[in-house]
Amino acid sequence: MFKLLALLSIAVSLCSSCKSKPELYAKTLKDIPERAYIYALGKKGAPEALSCKLACFSHPETGKSVSVLGMVHMADASFYDQVHHIGLDHDLSLTEGVHGRPSLSPHNFIVQYISSYFSRINYYNDLVPQNLHLQDGGNELNADMSLKELSKESSLFTSFMQLLSLPIIIVGGEINNLALYTKYQLSGAGLMESLKLSELSRNRKLLFGHMRKVDDKDHAILPGILSSRNQKLFNLLEAELKKDTIQSILVPWGAAHSPEIENELISKGFVKNSPDQWLKAINFHPTKTQNTNQFYIPLIAYLYNDQTSTEYSFLLATIKGVEKKNFSSTSLLWSLLMNKSSSDKHYYISVLPRVFDRPVFFDYSKTGSQKQFRALFFINYEWQ
Repeated sequence: MFKLLALLSIAVSLCSSCKSKPELYAKTLKDIPERAYIYALGKKGAPEALSCKLACFSHPETGKSVSVLGMVHMADASFYDQVHHIGLDHDLSLTEGVHGRPSLSPHNFIVQYISSYFSRINYYNDLVPQNLHLQDGGNELNADMSLKELSKESSLFTSFMQLLSLPIIIVGGEINNLALYTKYQLSGAGLMESLKLSELSRNRKLLFGHMRKVDDKDHAILPGILSSRNQKLFNLLEAELKKDTIQSILVPWGAAHSPEIENELISKGFVKNSPDQWLKAINFHPTKTQNTNQFYIPLIAYLYNDQTSTEYSFLLATIKGVEKKNFSSTSLLWSLLMNKSSSDKHYYISVLPRVFDRPVFFDYSKTGSQKQFRALFFINYEWQ
């Protein structure tokens, strides 16, 4: 079951896979290897916290700086508050997040399920998801691949393996969820604050305290999950650094990406300009609960709400919606029956799936003054 969790975590938790490597423990910050970007602090078997590294680099000729922050995609709210303020100190944040319109493919099903799985894992750990809690600073630019670009990394054989793996991942994931839910309820976590904090501590150690060394290689089931996305980031980073208006850039990406990002910066002549900073992401001994509301019934419903965002998910995320500042989305049947999203800059709706990037029934999008309507595979009309 732990190997299943490792597979699931590639895309959402740390964008990495777990193999039989030394566990990431260090008694003090001085014991952490130089190139590590995520580590469990404390004695082996009794970790105190999971921490992420902020490393700052500058170019001796141009004077421009790049800060690399290893990220975990679910954490204590205080961690994302720190990340938000760090971002405000930079001219630009090149953010992570595979985006775009989903299509009918095994790859899309796996991504959709992994996303919903880890949303529900937050319930047992009283953690907040990065995509909902981390607030924009107004200087973000998505530097990641689109779903369309990432799906091209898969061959016919990979798609076949994804299709075979999907039911195994779902069944294994839901058995694990039922076990965690039963354990959580039997602990009395819903009855007393002290019992809840003790159970949260045990769950956080169980899921995050036994992590093994982050691999820097792509996973066979999700090719390109590291290398291709990193290359897309490098291309955009190089282009942004050429702009006179940009002097400092923050790169807050999953910790599995960070060592290769550091290698790329060093190869371009960047050097470290200050000591590394370690930010506590997950406290394994919480003293209070988060300022959030979470409700969960296995296989049926998951609800999340905080001061700025809301997420609801029913029947393994076949019905799902998200609302946060200036953005909302709704999907039915993993975005295949209906998919709608809107923000202050963009609106999109589709009914029935897309095949080969063409709508089976119809889709409509509006970006600024540009509008597009497509229907029945071949109808395409654009106007302003």
